[in-house]
Amino acid sequence: MEAKKNWFQSILSKFTFSNMPEEEIITFDIENKEDRKQFIETICLEIEMANKEIKKVKDELSQVQELLSDYQKIESFPESIKNQIKDIGLEILDNRDNRAKFKEAMNIDPRVLQIEEYEDEIEDLIDKIKALEEKQLLIKKDLEHLEAEKAEIQYQRNKIITTRQVLKTLTIAFFTFFSIVLIILTTLATIYDKDVLLPSIVLLTIGLFFVLYLYNYRGKSIYKLKRNERLHKKANDLVKKIQIKFVNNTSFLEYEYNKFKVNSHVELKYLYDKYKKQKEEKQVYKHAASALDRLEQEIIDLLEDKYIQNPQEIAKQVAILTNDKERKEYIDHLTGFTNQLKEQLNNNKETIHSAKNRIKALMLHNHSLENEIKEIIESKNVKI
Repeated sequence: MEAKKNWFQSILSKFTFSNMPEEEIITFDIENKEDRKQFIETICLEIEMANKEIKKVKDELSQVQELLSDYQKIESFPESIKNQIKDIGLEILDNRDNRAKFKEAMNIDPRVLQIEEYEDEIEDLIDKIKALEEKQLLIKKDLEHLEAEKAEIQYQRNKIITTRQVLKTLTIAFFTFFSIVLIILTTLATIYDKDVLLPSIVLLTIGLFFVLYLYNYRGKSIYKLKRNERLHKKANDLVKKIQIKFVNNTSFLEYEYNKFKVNSHVELKYLYDKYKKQKEEKQVYKHAASALDRLEQEIIDLLEDKYIQNPQEIAKQVAILTNDKERKEYIDHLTGFTNQLKEQLNNNKETIHSAKNRIKALMLHNHSLENEIKEIIESKNVKI
Protein backbone atom coordinates (compact mmCIF):
# COMPACT_ATOMS: atom_id res chain seq x y z
CA MET A 1 0.00 0.00 0.00
CA GLU A 2 2.80 2.42 0.92
CA ALA A 3 4.53 1.64 -2.37
CA LYS A 4 1.36 2.53 -4.29
CA LYS A 5 1.07 5.83 -2.45
CA ASN A 6 4.68 6.69 -3.22
CA TRP A 7 4.21 5.78 -6.87
CA PHE A 8 1.03 7.86 -7.12
CA GLN A 9 2.80 10.77 -5.44
CA SER A 10 5.61 10.60 -7.98
CA ILE A 11 3.10 10.59 -10.86
CA LEU A 12 1.03 13.38 -9.29
CA SER A 13 4.06 15.58 -8.81
CA LYS A 14 4.54 15.68 -12.58
CA PHE A 15 1.11 17.29 -13.01
CA THR A 16 0.96 19.58 -9.99
CA PHE A 17 2.67 22.72 -8.83
CA SER A 18 5.25 22.82 -6.12
CA ASN A 19 2.94 24.76 -3.77
CA MET A 20 0.37 21.94 -3.52
CA PRO A 21 -0.06 20.73 0.10
CA GLU A 22 2.04 17.63 0.59
CA GLU A 23 -0.18 16.22 3.35
CA GLU A 24 -3.08 15.97 0.88
CA ILE A 25 -1.05 13.49 -1.19
CA ILE A 26 0.33 11.55 1.75
CA THR A 27 -2.98 11.02 3.54
CA PHE A 28 -4.92 10.10 0.40
CA ASP A 29 -5.82 6.39 0.23
CA ILE A 30 -5.98 5.49 -3.47
CA GLU A 31 -7.61 2.12 -2.92
CA ASN A 32 -10.41 3.49 -0.71
CA LYS A 33 -13.46 4.40 -2.80
CA GLU A 34 -14.80 6.93 -0.29
CA ASP A 35 -11.39 8.60 -0.08
CA ARG A 36 -11.22 8.77 -3.85
CA LYS A 37 -14.71 10.24 -4.07
CA GLN A 38 -13.97 12.83 -1.40
CA PHE A 39 -10.68 13.68 -3.12
CA ILE A 40 -12.36 14.15 -6.52
CA GLU A 41 -15.31 16.14 -5.08
CA THR A 42 -12.89 18.45 -3.28
CA ILE A 43 -11.02 19.04 -6.54
CA CYS A 44 -14.32 19.67 -8.37
CA LEU A 45 -15.28 22.22 -5.71
CA GLU A 46 -11.93 23.95 -6.18
CA ILE A 47 -12.50 24.11 -9.94
CA GLU A 48 -16.07 25.38 -9.50
CA MET A 49 -15.02 28.12 -7.08
CA ALA A 50 -12.08 29.10 -9.26
CA ASN A 51 -14.34 29.31 -12.35
CA LYS A 52 -16.78 31.56 -10.48
CA GLU A 53 -13.92 33.75 -9.35
CA ILE A 54 -12.56 33.89 -12.91
CA LYS A 55 -15.95 35.02 -14.24
CA LYS A 56 -16.21 37.67 -11.55
CA VAL A 57 -12.64 38.88 -12.08
CA LYS A 58 -13.05 38.92 -15.87
CA ASP A 59 -16.15 41.12 -15.61
CA GLU A 60 -14.41 43.47 -13.21
CA LEU A 61 -11.23 43.45 -15.29
CA SER A 62 -13.19 44.29 -18.42
CA GLN A 63 -14.82 47.28 -16.71
CA VAL A 64 -11.55 48.51 -15.24
CA GLN A 65 -9.71 48.12 -18.55
CA GLU A 66 -12.44 50.03 -20.38
CA LEU A 67 -12.29 52.80 -17.79
CA LEU A 68 -8.49 52.85 -17.93
CA SER A 69 -8.60 53.00 -21.72
CA ASP A 70 -11.06 55.91 -21.53
CA TYR A 71 -8.86 57.88 -19.15
CA GLN A 72 -5.79 57.17 -21.25
CA LYS A 73 -7.66 58.51 -24.28
CA ILE A 74 -8.67 61.61 -22.32
CA GLU A 75 -5.07 62.07 -21.27
CA SER A 76 -4.07 62.07 -24.93
CA PHE A 77 -6.67 64.69 -25.91
CA PRO A 78 -5.43 68.05 -27.18
CA GLU A 79 -5.19 70.74 -24.51
CA SER A 80 -8.13 72.62 -26.02
CA ILE A 81 -10.43 69.61 -25.53
CA LYS A 82 -9.06 69.02 -22.03
CA ASN A 83 -9.73 72.65 -21.13
CA GLN A 84 -13.24 72.42 -22.55
CA ILE A 85 -13.93 69.32 -20.45
CA LYS A 86 -12.39 71.00 -17.42
CA ASP A 87 -14.55 74.14 -17.81
CA ILE A 88 -17.74 72.10 -18.09
CA GLY A 89 -16.63 69.93 -15.17
CA LEU A 90 -16.03 72.94 -12.93
CA GLU A 91 -19.51 74.25 -13.73
CA ILE A 92 -20.95 70.85 -12.88
CA LEU A 93 -19.13 70.81 -9.54
CA ASP A 94 -20.36 74.32 -8.75
CA ASN A 95 -23.97 73.38 -9.50
CA ARG A 96 -23.66 70.15 -7.55
CA ASP A 97 -22.39 72.18 -4.61
CA ASN A 98 -25.40 74.51 -4.85
CA ARG A 99 -27.73 71.54 -4.98
CA ALA A 100 -26.04 69.94 -1.97
CA LYS A 101 -26.35 73.18 -0.01
CA PHE A 102 -30.06 73.32 -0.76
CA LYS A 103 -30.55 69.72 0.35
CA GLU A 104 -28.73 70.58 3.55
CA ALA A 105 -30.92 73.65 3.98
CA MET A 106 -34.00 71.46 3.54
CA ASN A 107 -33.07 69.65 6.75
CA ILE A 108 -34.29 72.54 8.86
CA ASP A 109 -37.13 73.03 11.29
CA PRO A 110 -40.28 71.48 9.75
CA ARG A 111 -42.27 74.40 11.19
CA VAL A 112 -40.82 76.51 8.39
CA LEU A 113 -42.91 74.60 5.85
CA GLN A 114 -46.08 75.80 7.59
CA ILE A 115 -45.12 79.42 6.97
CA GLU A 116 -45.84 79.01 3.26
CA GLU A 117 -49.56 78.64 3.97
CA TYR A 118 -49.62 82.06 5.69
CA GLU A 119 -46.99 83.77 3.55
CA ASP A 120 -49.26 86.69 2.55
CA GLU A 121 -50.26 87.57 6.10
CA ILE A 122 -47.29 86.45 8.16
CA GLU A 123 -45.54 89.84 8.27
CA ASP A 124 -48.66 91.64 9.53
CA LEU A 125 -49.23 88.81 11.98
CA ILE A 126 -45.68 89.12 13.35
CA ASP A 127 -46.21 92.88 13.86
CA LYS A 128 -49.55 92.24 15.55
CA ILE A 129 -48.10 89.60 17.86
CA LYS A 130 -45.18 91.89 18.67
CA ALA A 131 -47.57 94.75 19.53
CA LEU A 132 -49.70 92.47 21.69
CA GLU A 133 -46.65 91.12 23.50
CA GLU A 134 -45.55 94.68 24.28
CA LYS A 135 -49.10 95.50 25.35
CA GLN A 136 -49.15 92.46 27.61
CA LEU A 137 -46.03 93.71 29.35
CA LEU A 138 -47.70 97.09 29.93
CA ILE A 139 -50.86 95.39 31.17
CA LYS A 140 -48.83 93.34 33.62
CA LYS A 141 -47.21 96.52 34.91
CA ASP A 142 -50.63 98.19 35.20
CA LEU A 143 -52.00 95.20 37.09
CA GLU A 144 -49.05 95.26 39.44
CA HIS A 145 -49.56 99.00 39.98
CA LEU A 146 -53.30 98.57 40.59
CA GLU A 147 -52.71 95.71 42.99
CA ALA A 148 -50.30 97.95 44.89
CA GLU A 149 -52.94 100.73 44.94
CA LYS A 150 -55.58 98.29 46.16
CA ALA A 151 -53.25 97.20 48.92
CA GLU A 152 -52.65 100.84 49.90
CA ILE A 153 -56.41 101.60 49.86
CA GLN A 154 -57.08 98.56 52.00
CA TYR A 155 -54.33 99.63 54.37
CA GLN A 156 -55.86 103.12 54.73
CA ARG A 157 -59.30 101.59 55.32
CA ASN A 158 -57.95 99.30 58.01
CA LYS A 159 -56.14 102.25 59.55
CA ILE A 160 -59.36 104.35 59.72
CA ILE A 161 -61.36 101.46 61.18
CA THR A 162 -58.67 100.80 63.77
CA THR A 163 -58.55 104.51 64.71
CA ARG A 164 -62.35 104.60 65.08
CA GLN A 165 -62.24 101.57 67.35
CA VAL A 166 -59.51 103.16 69.48
CA LEU A 167 -61.43 106.43 69.61
CA LYS A 168 -64.58 104.57 70.59
CA THR A 169 -62.74 103.04 73.52
CA LEU A 170 -61.34 106.46 74.51
CA THR A 171 -64.84 107.98 74.27
CA ILE A 172 -66.23 105.40 76.66
CA ALA A 173 -63.34 106.02 79.02
CA PHE A 174 -63.74 109.82 78.74
CA PHE A 175 -67.47 109.83 79.41
CA THR A 176 -66.97 107.44 82.29
CA PHE A 177 -64.38 109.81 83.72
CA PHE A 178 -66.65 112.81 82.91
CA SER A 179 -69.57 111.19 84.70
CA ILE A 180 -67.49 110.42 87.78
CA VAL A 181 -66.14 113.98 87.96
CA LEU A 182 -69.62 115.38 87.40
CA ILE A 183 -70.99 113.25 90.24
CA ILE A 184 -68.18 114.42 92.49
CA LEU A 185 -68.82 118.08 91.67
CA THR A 186 -72.55 117.67 92.18
CA THR A 187 -71.96 116.03 95.54
CA LEU A 188 -69.62 118.81 96.60
CA ALA A 189 -72.13 121.44 95.56
CA THR A 190 -75.21 119.90 97.16
CA ILE A 191 -73.89 118.22 100.26
CA TYR A 192 -70.90 120.31 101.16
CA ASP A 193 -72.17 123.53 99.62
CA LYS A 194 -68.92 124.06 97.78
CA ASP A 195 -68.45 126.42 94.88
CA VAL A 196 -67.90 124.16 91.86
CA LEU A 197 -68.76 126.65 89.15
CA LEU A 198 -65.28 127.00 87.75
CA PRO A 199 -64.49 123.26 87.75
CA SER A 200 -67.88 122.64 86.20
CA ILE A 201 -67.23 125.18 83.45
CA VAL A 202 -63.82 123.61 82.77
CA LEU A 203 -65.32 120.13 82.74
CA LEU A 204 -68.14 121.16 80.44
CA THR A 205 -65.70 122.97 78.16
CA ILE A 206 -63.48 119.92 77.93
CA GLY A 207 -66.51 117.74 77.33
CA LEU A 208 -67.79 120.14 74.67
CA PHE A 209 -64.45 120.18 72.84
CA PHE A 210 -64.23 116.40 73.04
CA VAL A 211 -67.74 115.99 71.66
CA LEU A 212 -66.98 118.46 68.87
CA TYR A 213 -63.78 116.56 68.08
CA LEU A 214 -65.67 113.27 68.04
CA TYR A 215 -68.34 114.73 65.80
CA ASN A 216 -65.77 116.19 63.42
CA TYR A 217 -63.65 113.02 63.32
CA ARG A 218 -66.72 110.86 62.82
CA GLY A 219 -67.77 112.95 59.83
CA LYS A 220 -64.29 112.87 58.34
CA SER A 221 -63.85 109.14 58.95
CA ILE A 222 -67.22 108.37 57.35
CA TYR A 223 -66.22 110.49 54.35
CA LYS A 224 -62.82 108.77 54.16
CA LEU A 225 -64.40 105.33 54.40
CA LYS A 226 -66.88 106.12 51.64
CA ARG A 227 -64.11 107.59 49.51
CA ASN A 228 -61.98 104.54 50.28
CA GLU A 229 -64.81 102.26 49.18
CA ARG A 230 -65.21 104.22 45.94
CA LEU A 231 -61.49 104.01 45.25
CA HIS A 232 -61.46 100.32 46.08
CA LYS A 233 -64.43 99.67 43.80
CA LYS A 234 -62.85 101.72 41.03
CA ALA A 235 -59.58 99.82 41.41
CA ASN A 236 -61.44 96.50 41.29
CA ASP A 237 -63.31 97.57 38.16
CA LEU A 238 -60.07 98.63 36.49
CA VAL A 239 -58.40 95.35 37.45
CA LYS A 240 -61.32 93.39 35.99
CA LYS A 241 -61.26 95.38 32.74
CA ILE A 242 -57.51 95.01 32.40
CA GLN A 243 -57.69 91.31 33.26
CA ILE A 244 -60.31 90.81 30.54
CA LYS A 245 -57.99 92.50 28.03
CA PHE A 246 -55.09 90.43 29.30
CA VAL A 247 -57.05 87.18 28.99
CA ASN A 248 -58.26 88.07 25.48
CA ASN A 249 -54.75 88.97 24.36
CA THR A 250 -53.35 85.84 25.97
CA SER A 251 -55.92 83.66 24.20
CA PHE A 252 -55.04 85.18 20.84
CA LEU A 253 -51.31 84.86 21.45
CA GLU A 254 -51.56 81.26 22.66
CA TYR A 255 -53.63 80.36 19.60
CA GLU A 256 -51.02 81.84 17.26
CA TYR A 257 -48.15 80.34 19.27
CA ASN A 258 -49.72 76.88 19.08
CA LYS A 259 -50.50 77.29 15.39
CA PHE A 260 -46.87 77.99 14.51
CA LYS A 261 -45.38 76.06 17.46
CA VAL A 262 -43.46 79.08 18.75
CA ASN A 263 -43.21 80.99 22.02
CA SER A 264 -42.81 84.57 20.84
CA HIS A 265 -42.86 86.87 17.82
CA VAL A 266 -39.05 86.70 17.81
CA GLU A 267 -39.14 82.95 17.21
CA LEU A 268 -41.85 83.34 14.57
CA LYS A 269 -39.80 86.00 12.78
CA TYR A 270 -36.79 83.68 12.89
CA LEU A 271 -38.84 80.95 11.19
CA TYR A 272 -40.12 83.42 8.61
CA ASP A 273 -36.57 84.57 7.83
CA LYS A 274 -35.56 80.92 7.44
CA TYR A 275 -38.52 80.41 5.10
CA LYS A 276 -37.51 83.38 2.94
CA LYS A 277 -33.94 82.12 2.80
CA GLN A 278 -35.13 78.64 1.87
CA LYS A 279 -37.36 80.11 -0.83
CA GLU A 280 -34.39 81.90 -2.35
CA GLU A 281 -32.29 78.75 -2.13
CA LYS A 282 -35.07 76.82 -3.81
CA GLN A 283 -34.79 79.09 -6.82
CA VAL A 284 -31.03 78.57 -6.82
CA TYR A 285 -31.60 74.81 -6.59
CA LYS A 286 -34.02 74.82 -9.53
CA HIS A 287 -31.52 76.76 -11.60
CA ALA A 288 -28.67 74.50 -10.47
CA ALA A 289 -30.66 71.33 -11.19
CA SER A 290 -31.60 72.55 -14.66
CA ALA A 291 -28.06 73.68 -15.43
CA LEU A 292 -26.62 70.47 -13.98
CA ASP A 293 -28.70 68.24 -16.24
CA ARG A 294 -27.69 70.31 -19.25
CA LEU A 295 -23.99 70.36 -18.34
CA GLU A 296 -23.83 66.64 -17.54
CA GLN A 297 -25.43 65.82 -20.88
CA GLU A 298 -23.04 68.24 -22.58
CA ILE A 299 -19.97 66.53 -21.13
CA ILE A 300 -21.40 63.07 -21.94
CA ASP A 301 -22.01 64.12 -25.55
CA LEU A 302 -18.50 65.54 -25.79
CA LEU A 303 -16.97 62.30 -24.45
CA GLU A 304 -19.10 60.18 -26.78
CA ASP A 305 -17.94 62.25 -29.74
CA LYS A 306 -14.39 61.38 -28.74
CA TYR A 307 -15.24 57.64 -28.68
CA ILE A 308 -15.13 57.26 -24.91
CA GLN A 309 -16.73 53.92 -23.96
CA ASN A 310 -18.11 54.90 -20.52
CA PRO A 311 -19.08 58.58 -20.72
CA GLN A 312 -21.78 58.28 -18.03
CA GLU A 313 -19.39 56.72 -15.54
CA ILE A 314 -16.70 59.30 -16.23
CA ALA A 315 -19.24 62.12 -15.95
CA LYS A 316 -19.89 60.95 -12.38
CA GLN A 317 -16.16 61.34 -11.68
CA VAL A 318 -16.04 64.90 -12.95
CA ALA A 319 -13.89 65.98 -9.99
CA ILE A 320 -11.09 63.78 -11.38
CA LEU A 321 -11.52 65.24 -14.86
CA THR A 322 -11.00 68.77 -13.60
CA ASN A 323 -7.78 68.01 -11.72
CA ASP A 324 -4.74 66.96 -13.77
CA LYS A 325 -2.88 65.56 -10.78
CA GLU A 326 -5.83 63.51 -9.55
CA ARG A 327 -6.48 62.23 -13.07
CA LYS A 328 -2.91 60.94 -13.43
CA GLU A 329 -3.02 59.39 -9.98
CA TYR A 330 -6.32 57.72 -10.86
CA ILE A 331 -4.82 56.31 -14.08
CA ASP A 332 -1.94 54.89 -12.04
CA HIS A 333 -4.46 53.42 -9.61
CA LEU A 334 -6.45 51.81 -12.45
CA THR A 335 -3.23 50.44 -13.98
CA GLY A 336 -2.21 48.89 -10.68
CA PHE A 337 -5.69 47.52 -10.12
CA THR A 338 -5.69 46.01 -13.63
CA ASN A 339 -2.43 44.21 -12.92
CA GLN A 340 -3.83 42.99 -9.62
CA LEU A 341 -6.93 41.59 -11.32
CA LYS A 342 -4.81 39.90 -14.00
CA GLU A 343 -2.74 38.28 -11.27
CA GLN A 344 -5.93 37.05 -9.59
CA LEU A 345 -7.10 35.68 -12.93
CA ASN A 346 -3.83 33.82 -13.49
CA ASN A 347 -3.85 32.42 -9.96
CA ASN A 348 -7.34 31.01 -10.46
CA LYS A 349 -6.36 29.55 -13.83
CA GLU A 350 -3.36 27.91 -12.19
CA THR A 351 -5.66 26.54 -9.48
CA ILE A 352 -7.90 24.97 -12.15
CA HIS A 353 -4.91 23.63 -14.10
CA SER A 354 -3.46 22.11 -10.94
CA ALA A 355 -6.80 20.56 -9.97
CA LYS A 356 -7.27 19.00 -13.42
CA ASN A 357 -3.75 17.59 -13.35
CA ARG A 358 -4.47 15.89 -10.04
CA ILE A 359 -7.51 14.20 -11.55
CA LYS A 360 -5.51 13.16 -14.63
CA ALA A 361 -2.84 11.73 -12.35
CA LEU A 362 -5.47 9.67 -10.58
CA MET A 363 -6.75 8.34 -13.93
CA LEU A 364 -3.18 7.54 -15.00
CA HIS A 365 -2.66 5.57 -11.81
CA ASN A 366 -5.55 3.24 -12.57
CA HIS A 367 -7.39 3.31 -15.91
CA SER A 368 -10.15 1.20 -14.40
CA LEU A 369 -11.11 4.20 -12.24
CA GLU A 370 -11.64 6.42 -15.27
CA ASN A 371 -15.39 5.80 -15.54
CA GLU A 372 -15.85 6.23 -11.81
CA ILE A 373 -13.95 9.52 -11.90
CA LYS A 374 -15.85 10.79 -14.95
CA GLU A 375 -19.16 9.93 -13.31
CA ILE A 376 -18.29 11.96 -10.21
CA ILE A 377 -17.02 14.85 -12.33
CA GLU A 378 -20.16 14.88 -14.49
CA SER A 379 -22.36 14.89 -11.38
CA LYS A 380 -20.56 18.06 -10.31
CA ASN A 381 -20.91 19.67 -13.77
CA VAL A 382 -17.15 20.11 -14.07
CA LYS A 383 -15.27 19.88 -17.37
CA ILE A 384 -11.77 18.38 -17.40
